[in-house]
Amino acid sequence: MISITGNSAVSASDAVLYQKYYYFFYDMQVSLADCASARTAVVASTATVPVITANGKTLTSTAAVAYQWYQNGNPMNSENNQTFTATTSGTYKVVTTDALGCQQVSNEITLTISATIDLVGDAIKLKVNPIPNRGQFNLDFEMKKKGNMDISLVNETGQLVYAKSYPGFIGRFTDQLNVPGANSGVYLLKIQQGDVIYLKKIIVQR
Repeated sequence: MISITGNSAVSASDAVLYQKYYYFFYDMQVSLADCASARTAVVASTATVPVITANGKTLTSTAAVAYQWYQNGNPMNSENNQTFTATTSGTYKVVTTDALGCQQVSNEITLTISATIDLVGDAIKLKVNPIPNRGQFNLDFEMKKKGNMDISLVNETGQLVYAKSYPGFIGRFTDQLNVPGANSGVYLLKIQQGDVIYLKKIIVQR
């Protein structure tokens, strides 16, 4: 890289002075511009595709940094854990994020959730009054777990005469239901949250 052929340590009285001193060389450095390093082989890898498995109603994903669960192709609010318990039937998958920010979509699992029917309503302290009524009655109960809730009323032929949804409901529910078009007869009040359905017969007398 470099060859030293002489120096400026000369003297009129000593022709070989340059051979006696070496301090001219102690701080010499050599640098090369734009010199590439040796090549190193790099093997590219892709993010690991997550796999979900089912144990009853509980779905579990393989490990990742972050999770987002989907039901029927739609993201589910606040469902961002490795394990998810389904409360309604549907097709489920998870989108995971790894440490580098790469996202991958898991396999899909279809679950059929059989509803539990409660004909008494003691678990939610269900109260309906008055019975009979003229299509207007007070409804009072308490949900201890948070979940999407639906309240509906059907007549004896199965026709829906009232329906209302309450997303993410928890706590005490107290309200007056008014069904002005309900004719005299027996109606079935249905309150559903998750996979549990509470039923109550309502009598309307005009």
